[in-house]
Amino acid sequence: MNRNRFPGCLIAIVILLTACSSQGAGSTNVALPTIQATVATSEPLSSPEPAAGSDSEPKKGNLVLDLTEEQNGSKVTLSVDGILHVVVSGNPTTGFTWETQNLDTSLLQQQAEPVYTRSNTLVGGGGTFDFTFKAIKPGDATLRLIYHRTFEKDTPPARIYEVTVNIQT
Repeated sequence: MNRNRFPGCLIAIVILLTACSSQGAGSTNVALPTIQATVATSEPLSSPEPAAGSDSEPKKGNLVLDLTEEQNGSKVTLSVDGILHVVVSGNPTTGFTWETQNLDTSLLQQQAEPVYTRSNTLVGGGGTFDFTFKAIKPGDATLRLIYHRTFEKDTPPARIYEVTVNIQT
């Protein structure tokens, strides 16, 4: 599978060149626009599918499972060493954040802090939180995420996301 790793950079270069060319050929003072871009350079988490007729299979543990809010309350199956991505909507400008609750880390381990991505450029606009977990050993793990204000200790969560993960060898 051939992946372009820097699509954001290419777009930024095109915008920059367009802005410069619109200033005119005889201009000596060219004001360049400010461009912010985030480029993800991480390796893909799963192996490419084997070619048709190939006897080779993807390596064990390369299974990647992507979940959204539509799977809330469901039961999913994941292989040991598999990766689970959960994407839930939220808005940290309101003081709310998503966190795991009572996660059995002997079965399922969070791989990093959740990544927040804004959905639009509006001030105070919401976005999504992306969690990544790795299956450690066989068993049933309950993945429970709570959407709450961490400073409101006695207030129940505003939302709960819960999935049962059946981890198999």
